[in-house]
Parts: sequence; structure tokens; C-alpha cells
Amino acid sequence: MNIYISMAILYLLLISTFENAYIFGICFLVTMLLSDFIITAIRKFITPNIRIPVSLLITGTIITILEIIIKEYIPGFYNDMGIYIPLIMLIIYDYDSNRNIKDSFKFTLKKSIKYICILIPLVLLKEVLGTNTITLMDNISNVTGYRAVYSVFPQNNLIPLPFLTTSGSFILVGLALGVINKIKEGKND
Repeated sequence: MNIYISMAILYLLLISTFENAYIFGICFLVTMLLSDFIITAIRKFITPNIRIPVSLLITGTIITILEIIIKEYIPGFYNDMGIYIPLIMLIIYDYDSNRNIKDSFKFTLKKSIKYICILIPLVLLKEVLGTNTITLMDNISNVTGYRAVYSVFPQNNLIPLPFLTTSGSFILVGLALGVINKIKEGKND
């Protein structure tokens, strides 16, 4: 299983609103692009045997700065997801010391967007099936001045389904992996 799918599954278990998913996606994108840019820009000055520790130091510093900013300006998101933000470090990306900055940027952007495109629809489905809502702006209300939480279906007895629980998330993961495998199978034919 691809590392991006694995991490999307992990975060699917942790994230319960569409808003938290897209904010986390932005954090992920910024972290990946900045760290890859800095590492690629200074790669000629770093000996190969310390490249991994230096890249971890750079990525960790970016995540720490991001955490401080989030804690200050988006406290609702920080309360929901703050402890999980450092897990971005677990997402190992393909660093190739032979890429130039332009190629590295394109590669990292493509991988990051692929990850976000896996995560956000799953979390959106989880929120709709679990709470019958779509949360566009709630945690960031203090920044934007707006709150946007919408009901999707008319009130009924079917919702909330157990999709906000861990076991419900695994049901969604199973369905998502089935769809992904079916798409891959169709491409191979």
C-alpha cells in the first residue's frame, strides 16, 4: 500500500470535519513544499551521510513554526488536531538529491496534492454520513468572521450513522480501498 494512502487512512481516523481536513491539507502542503525547497536548495552543502538528519531538522522546524502559528490564530483547529500536526513528520516523501529546485517543486506539489485528494473526500464522506453536516468554517471563524456549517439531508432517524467512530472510519477505509483497487484494476485492463 502506498504511503500516501496509509497516511490518509491514519488521518481519516483522526479528522472528523471537512474544515479540519482542508486546514490539515494546507499545513501538509506548506510543510512539504517548504521543507523540500530548503533541502533541495542546500543539498550541495550537505554531505550525504547527514542529509536525513538535516532534512528531519528542517521539516521539524517548519512544523514547529506552523504549530505555533496555528495555536495562536486557529485555536479551535489546534484543540482538535494540535497533537497530530507533528505526525506530518511520519509522511516520508521521495527525496532525490539529483533533482533541481523546479523538478523537486513539481514532484512535491504533485505528491502533496495526491495525498490531499485522497484525504479530503474521505473526511467529507465521513462527516456527512456521521453528522449530516458539512463544516466549511467553524474553527477559523475567529479569523474569517463567518461560521459555515450546513446540514446535508433533511432530518431523519438514519443519521448520525457510526461513521465518526473508529470502526465507522474503518468501514469507509475499506470502501475507499475497494474503489481505489477497482480503479487500478480498470487501468490494467
